[in-house]
Amino acid sequence: MCTLEKRGSLYILTLVGPGEHRLNPTLLDAIHSALRRVKAESTSSSSSSPPPSALITTAEGKFFSNGYDLAWAQSVPLNFQLMSLKLRSVVAEFISLPLPTIAAVTGHASAAGLILALSHDYILMRRDRGFLYMSELDIGLKISAWFMALIGCKVGEPAARRQLVLRAAKLTAKEAVERGIVDSAHDSAEETVKAAVELGKELVMRKWDGHVYAQNRMVVLKEVLDSLVSDETVDGVTSTRSKLYSVSISDRRSELLQIFSYQNQRERVKKMCTLEKRGSLYILTLVGPGEHRINSTLIDAIRSALRRVKAESNSSSLALITTNEGKFFSNGLDLAWARSLLSNPRSNSSIFGSLVSDFISLPMPTIAAVTGHASAAGLLLAFCHDYVLMRRDRGFLYMSELDIGITIPAWAAALIRSKVGEPAARRELMLRAAKLTAEDAVERGIVYSAHDSVEGTVKAAVDLGEELVMRKWDGHVYAQNRMVVLKEVLDNLVPDETVDGSTRAGSNSKL
Repeated sequence: MCTLEKRGSLYILTLVGPGEHRLNPTLLDAIHSALRRVKAESTSSSSSSPPPSALITTAEGKFFSNGYDLAWAQSVPLNFQLMSLKLRSVVAEFISLPLPTIAAVTGHASAAGLILALSHDYILMRRDRGFLYMSELDIGLKISAWFMALIGCKVGEPAARRQLVLRAAKLTAKEAVERGIVDSAHDSAEETVKAAVELGKELVMRKWDGHVYAQNRMVVLKEVLDSLVSDETVDGVTSTRSKLYSVSISDRRSELLQIFSYQNQRERVKKMCTLEKRGSLYILTLVGPGEHRINSTLIDAIRSALRRVKAESNSSSLALITTNEGKFFSNGLDLAWARSLLSNPRSNSSIFGSLVSDFISLPMPTIAAVTGHASAAGLLLAFCHDYVLMRRDRGFLYMSELDIGITIPAWAAALIRSKVGEPAARRELMLRAAKLTAEDAVERGIVYSAHDSVEGTVKAAVDLGEELVMRKWDGHVYAQNRMVVLKEVLDNLVPDETVDGSTRAGSNSKL
């Protein structure tokens, strides 16, 4: 029912035959078997680093997949439950694959068939035939919570989700591209597959560590993995929960992202930042011409400044602007410092999280005036603010973890999800390590505005700060509302599963 072909560094998984490729245990088992082969060959190599690869899934005929095999499912009461279990297992397998995945959708993708396509990192679609269609409403089936978790992660526009789920709209390739669901549309089946092959080769050339890629994807799609354990439409919410994926986020924590743990042994705080009061505005500046790498010294200096800001805030309306000197806002963690902490990661993993919590609980609006590069943890520092303004003529936003072989922690992915609404933009940052210019970031809604110089960026931040101050909001209410908006971030800050494991008791720090 499907074939798996290896072409150089690419795997091509094809659903064969002219039919509808309805998902039943036979087809799902065949796909699962193919994915296990891909995973085995991608992780077993005589060298310590297996060669990079990518997977393309496509189909013959006029259907990518027309969803569940309903005739088979309804023939025996337990068949639907079995089919759901097998699809969830396939989706979990896609999410844990140690390589980029591309769906070349050359025909209709309906209901569970659309879910199969959305399980890939990229979707390319044929322009002249086919639509994306969640048919459940039209045929009287309840949509599973795990379907919605995946749709929520892949379809960023609330209006587009409503069209799919609550209007059963049939989206053409053109409409799906416009709504950010599909990456590109092509004129024929051959052109769609050709474009997928070109994209696959481009991704392979990045030579990313497959294990790190899989771990980062699993963090990005953590909500989906959490929801896959049961399907309330067939299992009931109290049913025994099957373990569906063998590679969990907690696997190999000791060898991945221990550099996101932080040292309790504090250094004496040096003057790495300054805090100036200008009327109703606080200006926090990372000083010096360097990269402003984040270590315990800089974290302590910033937290000390934030404590002063919070202590001095009273009933008067205030705002905070954070900016930098030199060509870097922050180039991320001080890796040499972080690697020195590997002997005791657990007791130190909350230091950066405490800084994030301090920003989130600050009783006033916050603005990051990013006048240089903001990379990795430096970008997360910018995202801790309510508004990000950016210099147009220098600097980019860059989550470098994939390029340097580091797993993104769940709290960081939660922060990015809260700040980057477009799923394609989140994927570009976390699963493609794209370097976004100010113009790119403004277009994607990540950055509030872009400006022509350091001075222009800071001036715009000051103007915005003064505008916000004039609203005379209650600082306590502002902080409480922000904490509600960023609840997912705060919840994930308690344990850092990339370092500690998901069962560790959380930090007791008060927000």
